Amino acid sequence: MGQLRIVLRAYAAEGHPPATVMARASVFLDELDTDRSATCLYAEVDLSTGVIQVVRAGHLDPLVRGTDGNCRRVGVPGGLPLGLSAEFARLDYPVGTMELDPGDTLLLCTDGLVEQPGADLDDGMDTLCALIATGPDDVRDLADRLIDVAEERRGDDDVALLLLRRRVPDGARTGGLLKQRVMPGDPEALVEVRRRIRAAVAGWGRGAGR
Repeated sequence: MGQLRIVLRAYAAEGHPPATVMARASVFLDELDTDRSATCLYAEVDLSTGVIQVVRAGHLDPLVRGTDGNCRRVGVPGGLPLGLSAEFARLDYPVGTMELDPGDTLLLCTDGLVEQPGADLDDGMDTLCALIATGPDDVRDLADRLIDVAEERRGDDDVALLLLRRRVPDGARTGGLLKQRVMPGDPEALVEVRRRIRAAVAGWGRGAGR
């Protein structure tokens, strides 16, 4: 898993679009010939617009807590876990687009935070949403509270948790700089660039043309 994390970071740092990052990571894991697979959720966030590009490989959906305290599960399209998608030649990973409004909090986690003895995954996600909705407003305190609950359950799975809050801007909302590196010989890159431009323009509150 350590090797896989390094590879994911390397492909992302090279500027590949999210779908390509996941596909190449899946091929890497398959070529290790260890008969192992891994779930993954990869997200690229533009904090100036709040637009998030999400790719999911057999992983849990992201959760978002709004400024009103309500927490919702955001369904995003997904593909097979890394390793399996390469083994079965199903390397297409659809990219989902979502947006964080100022003050919203994004939560990504692993199964260890959700699974409960005798309960199915959907029930676990509902329970987690309720915990987030009633939890502390400060993201650090909220993270501590969720980890404490996971430890009280004494589950067998490891727990990983990431919380991200988009700050409320001090002044008027403005469009930020979009940066996307297009790699030679990557036919998906131009499609991804167009997708990100449309998503960013929508996030800035202007009509996106075709």
